[in-house]
Amino acid sequence: MKTQKATMQFHVLILSLWVFFNAHLPTSLCQDYWYKPAEPPKGASAEEIANTNRFNQELRLAKEAPDRNSKVEHMAKALSYGPNHPDNIKIEFEMAVAMSQHWDPENPQPMRREEALEIYKRILATYNHMDYYSPEPVNRSSCKQFMVPESAVHLACLYRGLRRDTPKARETLHFGMECMQKTYERRKSDWANAQPPREPKPNDRFGGPFKRAKWESRMAHWQKRKKAAEAGDVFSKLEMETAKAAVRQYGYTFGQRQKGMQVALAMGEIIRDFPDTPMAKIAAGHIERAKEMSISEAEEEFMSLEDLYERPSTQPKPAPKSVFIPDVRSALKDGTPFVFALAPGERINCHQNLDCQEAYKMLMELGKGDIAWNGSLLTVRKAKALTPAQESHRPLKCTPGRWCNWDTLPEKVELPYSLLVVTNEDADYFVQIVKIEPEGITITYRKLRSGQVEGYLPTP
Repeated sequence: MKTQKATMQFHVLILSLWVFFNAHLPTSLCQDYWYKPAEPPKGASAEEIANTNRFNQELRLAKEAPDRNSKVEHMAKALSYGPNHPDNIKIEFEMAVAMSQHWDPENPQPMRREEALEIYKRILATYNHMDYYSPEPVNRSSCKQFMVPESAVHLACLYRGLRRDTPKARETLHFGMECMQKTYERRKSDWANAQPPREPKPNDRFGGPFKRAKWESRMAHWQKRKKAAEAGDVFSKLEMETAKAAVRQYGYTFGQRQKGMQVALAMGEIIRDFPDTPMAKIAAGHIERAKEMSISEAEEEFMSLEDLYERPSTQPKPAPKSVFIPDVRSALKDGTPFVFALAPGERINCHQNLDCQEAYKMLMELGKGDIAWNGSLLTVRKAKALTPAQESHRPLKCTPGRWCNWDTLPEKVELPYSLLVVTNEDADYFVQIVKIEPEGITITYRKLRSGQVEGYLPTP
């Protein structure tokens, strides 16, 4: 639909790869994880030694570059002197991330997402995912082991956002999940078939209590991995985040707003093609949530029909749901919950400010939490606040942030003030701020059915 909401969703679509991966990529980027000077191979010729030196010089210049474009230029030159090396995946991955995601307000340079798309394509065509396999799970974002499937998720988002090429995005995500399936199956086998650590003999001259304690620790680790392999729990948190992103983006290729049967169709393909994998478990979870949402929507639809035909009822109509949301600053001092989750109607305690990676990751893992208050309305976990038609003469002013958004109310606002909130699950809520106090705000809210939203949005 050609409305304010549709426009907002398109821009969110273009940036969807950033939304997920900003949970862990920036940490590695700050550490220059891609910077690794090369050594000439044994018996290298004079030309090979000269190229290695040029490679290292360009890499050093990239590390010292004052802006993103200069950094990318030196990286590209470095790659021209050191082609076909497996470690180059780190450099190419950093180049693509920088061009598609990095914005430096001190050195504003336009995004170069079309170029980033071509680099991600090259990564998938050039590097073999299993060349970087390790039985040790990924525990840092600078690890090469999952860079191919991560690139597939990034590329799929760019295919959808830039080119509206849904079939290509779906094909790319399928490839990324194939890569993760190979890692999953091999690691599961490695852990299940690993030999137990050798027990030290009592008369071992290098034995003693310390040696025995080390063996017991290794034995406990071996047993833990055997059980994890049996349960299929061999992916780390970072690897699971990549799997979740791939499944979620695959679902998006079937449409941004879906009914329960559409979700089942999309997720059913993943369960069919990747059975007994983390991706299948994640997909099954989406189907279950879709069932719950379908039941809830059916109940709401039934109630709306009762209102339409004005059926007599001895029960009074329920009042709008009302809740107090404390100011983040005072709530942090008191240690009280302050992030409000609209669907369950409860407050959540993050124990920290919302404009940080830790709070973002915590809420994403919980799968709930939408709005908060600190003098402005804060939207978290990728929720968005929109100005409805009735408030178009005094709109919200949104300031996007990396981990949350700030939506400032009009100066000297008159209450009640209305707004729409679109959650991470793409559910729509009509919210009214009815009271503002130093301690926080009081709101009323209700969920909107799919056909109701357009009536609240301003006409283009």
